[in-house]
Amino acid sequence: MRSDLIKMFFINLILLMYVSIEYLIFLFTKSYFLKFIELQLIIIYFFSLVSTYKIVKNWLDIYIIFLAIFFLFLITRPFMHVFNLIPMINYNEFEWFKIRSDFHFSIYTMIKINFVLIFTLLFMNLGYLVGLIKFDKKVFNRVY
Repeated sequence: MRSDLIKMFFINLILLMYVSIEYLIFLFTKSYFLKFIELQLIIIYFFSLVSTYKIVKNWLDIYIIFLAIFFLFLITRPFMHVFNLIPMINYNEFEWFKIRSDFHFSIYTMIKINFVLIFTLLFMNLGYLVGLIKFDKKVFNRVY
């Protein structure tokens, strides 16, 4: 288990360096590749989910539940956008949605939001792995 933790830790660091370089390239070139960034976000999410399950071997671990809620509220929109699951809805038909119908993000802003989500996901996963490496299960057994 200890070797799996350290392996996942270094994979996460490599992913973090890759995304950081990609973000710097995006800042200097201003090229737009929204679907690629959203697909990358989804792949990193599923990597975090599977690697956490591989280490803890429990689908009801608190971090896996948190990742599921993170997906539900923050990554569902990019997921639907990548796989074309967003139906063509005329939002003006809904009275309660008229305020939001004229509000759109630019592609540049959407890419920055996706980079923020990727960095958030990678740093949360890195922190969780550091916590698992640093603290032994014996400490938790004594507390509970």
